[in-house]
Amino acid sequence: MPARYRERDLRITHTGSYWSSIGPTTVFKDRLLGRWESNEDFHGNPTGVNPLSIVKKDYYPAALNGQRHTSGGVLSREFTDFPVGLTPVALDPRAKWPILTVPERSAIAWKILAESNPSAPHVSLPSFLGELKDFTSLIKGRGDTLLKQAAQGYISWRWVVKPLYNDLQAMLKFTEAVNQRLTWLYHLRQGKFLKRRVHLGVSEIKDAPTNVTLHSEGVIISGQRQVTWRKEAWGTAQWKLEPGSTLPQMGYGPLKKLSAALAGGITSHETLATAWQLCPWSWFADWFTNLDETIAATNNTIGCTWSKICYMQRTSSVTTYTVTSALPLNWTTLSLTGPHYAEFVRKERLPVTPVLPFTFSYLPILDSGKWSILGALALSRGR
Repeated sequence: MPARYRERDLRITHTGSYWSSIGPTTVFKDRLLGRWESNEDFHGNPTGVNPLSIVKKDYYPAALNGQRHTSGGVLSREFTDFPVGLTPVALDPRAKWPILTVPERSAIAWKILAESNPSAPHVSLPSFLGELKDFTSLIKGRGDTLLKQAAQGYISWRWVVKPLYNDLQAMLKFTEAVNQRLTWLYHLRQGKFLKRRVHLGVSEIKDAPTNVTLHSEGVIISGQRQVTWRKEAWGTAQWKLEPGSTLPQMGYGPLKKLSAALAGGITSHETLATAWQLCPWSWFADWFTNLDETIAATNNTIGCTWSKICYMQRTSSVTTYTVTSALPLNWTTLSLTGPHYAEFVRKERLPVTPVLPFTFSYLPILDSGKWSILGALALSRGR
C-alpha cells in the first residue's frame, strides 16, 4: 500500500507597472493569482480505510490602477495593474487545530461509536423520567437574592430546562426514529454492513483585526487584516451483526417492538447509562473522562461489531484585507481592482480506533461555558 503525493500549481502570473516622472523610471512587478493544490493518499488498497489529505491554497492579491497629474495637467505618476505591496498570506489551519495525538484520536473514535451505535437510543426515556423529578424543585423561587436566583435559573436552564426541551423535541420525531431503526435492523438481519455517518460539529474563530500598511510605493494605503478560521468535522463507522447474534426472523411485530425499545432506550444497557447520569456530580466527572460516551459506545443490545472508523474534517483560514485610509483627492481614479485575500483549506480523512478503555477529555478543562457553570454553582451556594 504505497503512499502517493501529487501537487499542481494553477496560479497565473500577471505583470503590472508603476511609472514615475522622477527619473523617469518604470517599475515592473508580478503577482500570482489562482490556486495551488496537493494530495496525499494511498494507492492499491481500495477496500481499506486509508488516510487522505487534500490541501488547497487560493491567492488573490489586488492591483492598483490610476493616474496622478500636476496642477498643470502633466502626468506625474501612473499605476497599471501594479500589485499591492502587501501580498496576502495563506495561513495553515493547523495553527489552530494541530495534528491529532493518539489520545485525541481515541477520544474521537469513542465519540463516533457513541453517536453511530445502532443500539444507542434516540431519546432515553429512563433518563428523562429520572430527571423529571428535579424539574419543579430547581425552577421554583425560594426568596433568595436576585443574584442567587439568577444563578439558580442558569443552573436550571443548563441542567433541567434545556435537556427537557431537547428530549421533548426528540420525542416529536420518535416515530421517525423507530422506522429508521427498523430499516437498520432489516439491513443487519440480511448480513450487510450498516454504514453510519455522524456530524461532529462546526466551529468558527475570528481573530481581532490588525492594522497593516497595504502599500507604500508611490502612495501609502493603510488597512486592516482579518483572519477567520473555520472547522467542520464528521465521522463514519460500519456496524455488522456478530456471528452469534440473531434478530427476529419472522413477522413484522417483533422487529418493530425491538426498534421501539431501542429508540426509547428501554434496554438493560440504558439502565446503566441512566444510573450513571443520575449519580451526583457525574456531569463533572464527564468533563475529564467522557465516560458517558464510552457507556453509549459500548451499548451492544443488538449484538454488533464495529469496523472502519474514520474521522474527517475540513479546516480553513481566510485572510482578508480592507482599506481604512482615505485615498488622496488627486488620486480619485486610484482603486484596488478585485479582492485582496488568501485562503488555506485542508480536507483530511484519518482512521481512528478507541485504543484506550475510556478517554480523558482533550478539550479545555475550563472554557467559558464551564466557568459559567462553576460560577453559577458558587453563587447558588451564597459564595
